[in-house]
Amino acid sequence: MSRDIRYKTKEDALKAVRADGLNIRYCDLPLRNDPEIVWNAVKSDGMALAFTQNKTVLNDRRIAFKAVQTNGSSLHFLPEKFKKDTYICSTAIRQCGNAYYDCLVPELKYDKELLLQGCMTWPWLADVLYDISAECEDYY
Repeated sequence: MSRDIRYKTKEDALKAVRADGLNIRYCDLPLRNDPEIVWNAVKSDGMALAFTQNKTVLNDRRIAFKAVQTNGSSLHFLPEKFKKDTYICSTAIRQCGNAYYDCLVPELKYDKELLLQGCMTWPWLADVLYDISAECEDYY
């Protein structure tokens, strides 16, 4: 698919993002900000959030959860309130261990329960848990 193709109709955009959520980048700007287009895009790949600027869409908890469920690193594109939400963050970390490093607010980086949940999927996070154990005592 050529990089200069733009999906100009909602029907074409929906078909494209259902096939691959990152096709949202080829949609015209109004379509990239359409809640239905974004929802269908994040169902395929949460990183589709990188291409929307609609604050209402980005603040939608249902869209935020689905985005981190399909790509934990999409937490990076969500508003701060979701980076403080342990349920959203736990989902992001279980999907992508790197979400721990890239996206969490400092107060959640010391949340042992969150790290333990991440360790179930990403065993290397146990090293992080061990490394911060001394820091946790200083933090609290």
